[in-house]
Amino acid sequence: MAAISLIALAVMGTTLTPDYPVAMLTALFTAQCLARLLYCFGPNSRYNKLFTAMLAAGILPLLNGAMAIVSLLTLVIVIIQRGTIRESIIALTGALLPTFTCSYIGWLAGGSFLET
Repeated sequence: MAAISLIALAVMGTTLTPDYPVAMLTALFTAQCLARLLYCFGPNSRYNKLFTAMLAAGILPLLNGAMAIVSLLTLVIVIIQRGTIRESIIALTGALLPTFTCSYIGWLAGGSFLET
């Protein structure tokens, strides 16, 4: 149980920036992505875990632009490692859905679709 209280101190020490909420959300979505991807590569792979892992990876570039490379590398690794067409489509959809949703909402608000 000590790890639960110590992780808060570790995360706080690594994310003390002026953009504290963005750094915490980036750490949260990165942890969610990794935890769900590790579950997917085990013997009991489920499609919902793969989709939500890639959804978390797709949200990362919207929070922090530098995470776009990490998100793309995660997508490529998942597609190469999983191999089936169904899992590749699920991973691609999960990774691109947040960006397309943000672009669509911006377009509905009167902006350009490619502005995001």
